[in-house]
Amino acid sequence: MQEYRIGSTGLWFDIESIGAQRQRRPAWQRYVQSLPRWARFAITGLLVFCATLGFLRGCRDLHDQAIKQYPTDYSKLQPSVAAFTESVHPIRFSGGIARPQRFVSGSYKEDLQTFPNSIDERYAFIKALASGKEGKAALYHDRTDGSTVVVKIFYSISRNRIPSTIVDTFANFTTMWPAEIEASMLLGTRSDSDFVPVVDYFILQTPSGWFWALVTPFIARGTLAHLAEDERTNATNRTIDEIDALYRPTFNAMLSQLQNLHGMGYCHDDVKPDNIFVDHPHRWLLGDLGNVRHIDHPWHSTKSWIRQNQWSDCTVNDLRRAYKSYLWFLRHVGGGDFDRQFWDGKKDWSRMYWQFMERWVSLANGGDKSSL
Repeated sequence: MQEYRIGSTGLWFDIESIGAQRQRRPAWQRYVQSLPRWARFAITGLLVFCATLGFLRGCRDLHDQAIKQYPTDYSKLQPSVAAFTESVHPIRFSGGIARPQRFVSGSYKEDLQTFPNSIDERYAFIKALASGKEGKAALYHDRTDGSTVVVKIFYSISRNRIPSTIVDTFANFTTMWPAEIEASMLLGTRSDSDFVPVVDYFILQTPSGWFWALVTPFIARGTLAHLAEDERTNATNRTIDEIDALYRPTFNAMLSQLQNLHGMGYCHDDVKPDNIFVDHPHRWLLGDLGNVRHIDHPWHSTKSWIRQNQWSDCTVNDLRRAYKSYLWFLRHVGGGDFDRQFWDGKKDWSRMYWQFMERWVSLANGGDKSSL
């Protein structure tokens, strides 16, 4: 450093030369630069093509989601006497806020989802059950008869128009309501129905706004998933054949109820163990009717629907999902050699599924749907 004295310009020129040096590029950039020009153009074109395809698919998915929100046409269903009777209290008010605690990773933490501590003087909060993008559900005590009920509060977009017989009741708030309320009222109030019944429905007025709410009985035995867990815990050396012999008539009854729904011109669209409720070990109810749509609803022909491993014929798709739910139940309870016996197709319960699949192939080739 001593050679660079005051007034010397040597140090200045050295610094300038360092700054003028080209920065070393990353390896991938040096590799790309080494490629012929035609190769660089080809890669650029491929990237633009892929980006365009991704953009177009995103636009199509958005369009499919818009189609999914098309209303369900319930005109084919004849309302029962109990359906669409004007609610005694079409508007109810929340009293206080319940902040339920949830158990997370070994400690209790406050749940971000809050529920009304009470709804009018009728429903008193017990505990939270679940929450999702469409709404949330909690257990409440019904003071009118001492029963326990499930109150589901909707905060998703309503896609159906309120029937003309009751639209004036809610005219100050909206003319739309969730499809699940209408489907539950039409299907769950029938005398011979094996759908989850309806206790009440109303608009819930809260400090943060108003929401639609649906009240159904609390089914203490839970869903088919809960029954599977109970049977797995309590069963003593039962074979899969014995479990199937015990529950097959119940499953067949549920299958008949599903086929009756198809006969009325509608599909459930979301048959799975969590949506099959066990009113009694030998009486199963179909619930969560928010996805019920008429058979020719355009959602069933979209790419998004097919990409979810659904079949375009929603009636056959419902049956397939019902069979798969029952087989899941048998597998969860029976365990053991289920997989081997299922693929062998020699057991009665496994033949049931494979024969259904064979009939579907025949249907796809122009066969008669009644054979399903």
